[in-house]
Amino acid sequence: MSEISVAHGDVLFVVARAKALEVQEIAAALGKDKSTVSSIVSQLEAHGYLARARDPGDARRAIIRLTPLARRITPRMLAISRGFNARLLTGISRQERKFLEELLRRMDTNLAELE
Repeated sequence: MSEISVAHGDVLFVVARAKALEVQEIAAALGKDKSTVSSIVSQLEAHGYLARARDPGDARRAIIRLTPLARRITPRMLAISRGFNARLLTGISRQERKFLEELLRRMDTNLAELE
């Protein structure tokens, strides 16, 4: 899984949760630019983790889904992510975590207002 970066993992997790999405929906869920997400989706498609198909109900829409390969590695990716988060938060109390989350939410709101 060395070819999967954090940005790739973010996209894979969003698609895994929703089962099938358009690139713009993935971008909105991640708060990223559509062109950036489109590039990541193309990379993941080239590695065999995502598949792009036309929506049978609307041929203008391209739907992104996990491939069987991605579904097989998702549990491992989740375990790695959980382990990383646990290590990152070691020594930080629940109260401190809540405070940090609130500060980050405020910063995110401030950043969105600047855009």
